[in-house]
Amino acid sequence: MANGLSSFLNLPSWDGHNLEVEKISRLYDTTTTTYKFWWGLSLLDVVEQGRASVLINELIVMMLSKAYPPYKTFHFSFGLQDVLPARIDTLERIFESHLPKLCKSLEISTHLNGMPCNLEDLFKLDSLCDWLLPITCISGKKNLTKLHNYYHQLLSHTASTKGSRLRIYLPANPADTNASTLKLEQPLTTVMSNEAHDLMEIFLSELNDFCGDLLKLSIYVPDRFLSPWNGNAKASDLSNNAPYCIIAAGSELLDAIESSCDSLATKTATSSIVTDVSSINALTSHADELLSCLKGMLPQNAFRKLNLVVFNPLYGGYFRANIMVLRAFSYHRLAEYMEKHNRLMPAIVSKLYAPEEERNSLKVQHKYFATYLQEQGPLRSIYDDVHFKAHDRFALDHFLPWSFVHHDMIWNLTPLDDSANSSKSNNLPPLECIERLAKQHQELLRFHFNRANSENDSPDADDKSDGGAMLVASDNNLGSDFKLIVDHYLEISHGKSINDLTKLSDSDFCDLIGNEIRPSYQVAINQGFSRWNTTII
Repeated sequence: MANGLSSFLNLPSWDGHNLEVEKISRLYDTTTTTYKFWWGLSLLDVVEQGRASVLINELIVMMLSKAYPPYKTFHFSFGLQDVLPARIDTLERIFESHLPKLCKSLEISTHLNGMPCNLEDLFKLDSLCDWLLPITCISGKKNLTKLHNYYHQLLSHTASTKGSRLRIYLPANPADTNASTLKLEQPLTTVMSNEAHDLMEIFLSELNDFCGDLLKLSIYVPDRFLSPWNGNAKASDLSNNAPYCIIAAGSELLDAIESSCDSLATKTATSSIVTDVSSINALTSHADELLSCLKGMLPQNAFRKLNLVVFNPLYGGYFRANIMVLRAFSYHRLAEYMEKHNRLMPAIVSKLYAPEEERNSLKVQHKYFATYLQEQGPLRSIYDDVHFKAHDRFALDHFLPWSFVHHDMIWNLTPLDDSANSSKSNNLPPLECIERLAKQHQELLRFHFNRANSENDSPDADDKSDGGAMLVASDNNLGSDFKLIVDHYLEISHGKSINDLTKLSDSDFCDLIGNEIRPSYQVAINQGFSRWNTTII
């Protein structure tokens, strides 16, 4: 295993099975792009769901979804050879340029009809599967009418009924012909205006071209991922004892399924969603044909094909049994790769996946500012002429964006009103505000230190050997909370106690904060974080 990984993370053995664990450990040894990592992590997600196979198109869409947070939210560099960032930028541009105009023309509310409200929502896996995956499956100029119907339906339905997605789940047991499931919602036939039709055609044409570029990844990523087993061979070679193989389902099968879907939609024209069990069974009657494709390739001259990744049951069992270890292994190797291309980026490991929906609470930090306002008086914003008073509502802004620093240290926080907080967002404020930030925290620290000192009747109150000893619990429990805040300051104090920090001159305290922030500020600029376009008062 490369890079000393074996010293602390060994992949489990699989005794009694003809499975080469050592080859699994070499999956990421030769990587010049991030593709293998996103592909491998997507495969693990599919295996964890208990699926025996998956459309290769769906895996590519999963890769795109996984790559979005590190690239867009956290501004990672993927290396010069990686095309995924460019694909993400292209999809963003298509949706931002065309979707609002299209919705306006169709008189559709983006808020009420289950559409992505922002780009973060668009790049979530469920959203991409609804919006993008069908395009990868039925794209092509001759299918433009079908694409029109699909997207018009998607735009017109509410969130609870959105999508006309056709997804195929193959059975774990190939002998089980009833395990395949097809989900279908009836096509919409509403006639669009000429304007809407033209906008839709531009939108779909660009999406079609985008999907063509995106699916180029499927030409070589599946093969290269299996290089420890296959060398230069193809993943479609069924003779290899590899984790999976690629099998093509041809147009004959797809046409049969689509014909059944069209017939069923005609019969159920009064209902927007197919719910009748017998009707669904009619669609799954083609399971035998689908399964036959798994036993051999259809003619090479098939007009259209969808490629299926079919798991080797032996490896599928190993992956399911050791899913957590394999996922940790993959993320570790991805972190090593990112370290090479983002040498000064902080908190790399925690930025490799989408952030939690709800971040850590800032209750203690908010209380730190609020108590000052209640007992000491107004506090001016470091960005403008807003003065916060007792009981005023305020947000806490991360001076260096949270998506860069990935922490909630008190010295990086400052009060901000809601409008300014929204405007600043994930951007960097002007550097000249560092002095104001330092002065604000100097006032706060001295206030809380003196407050805790005056309320401390303990015999040990004069003992300065422990920087936090004087900061004990007060009537409103701030003292015990403040211990967390003390630790934040002590981490950047270079060995000084809290008592020492309160006695620093204005310039020395400014240097303390500035020396912590300025180097990171430059790194954030280098990583692509934008400056806040505002006028500082």
